[in-house]
Amino acid sequence: MKILRFLFLPALLLSSALGAVSVPAIHAGLYPSERHARMADLDYMVGIWELTSRETIPGGQFAEASGTRSCVWVLDRTAIRCDDIFTHVRATDRFPDLYEPRDRLFYVTFNEQDGNYEFLYMSALSAEKSVFPAEFDVGSKILLHVVPGEFLGEGGAAMHSTRQELIDDNQIREQHKLMSGNGDTMESVEITLRRMIGGSKGGLFF
Repeated sequence: MKILRFLFLPALLLSSALGAVSVPAIHAGLYPSERHARMADLDYMVGIWELTSRETIPGGQFAEASGTRSCVWVLDRTAIRCDDIFTHVRATDRFPDLYEPRDRLFYVTFNEQDGNYEFLYMSALSAEKSVFPAEFDVGSKILLHVVPGEFLGEGGAAMHSTRQELIDDNQIREQHKLMSGNGDTMESVEITLRRMIGGSKGGLFF
């Protein structure tokens, strides 16, 4: 005797008929929530990227790093997780607090209640986790967030800003700045991402 198992899903009332919404239908873009729809605008982030960065601080000190960033869809395509893995780091002799590896990860999702994108950052350098809002301009493909420095352990007078811009399908540029209360740049990080493997359009990250 066969045992039948039924999966009950939320239903939609369409043309006086009750139709179940399947997970594949959501993935195909049918019946998406606002969160699904807004996250679809960030689909370009998904893939494996070659990462190079240069971090500078006052006094001419700098650190350079290279590695990869791997971004994948998670949580039924309502969030993207990105892992930065650094394979090489070099710096001037007096550059402070340099550790290897400097691996980190972050999640980005959309908060329907607040109407903002949200970032969650985690780092090998700190046990602290920071969540803060971001804005995304669909036309220019610029993702921007600004956070008080106290969120990152830098004190209430500081401000941290991140600007990410899609240059073309295969290149992203990021700029991270830590600024003092009077507007001086205390730290600046320039990151270039070059696509190594295509994202979800290539069928790799569904």
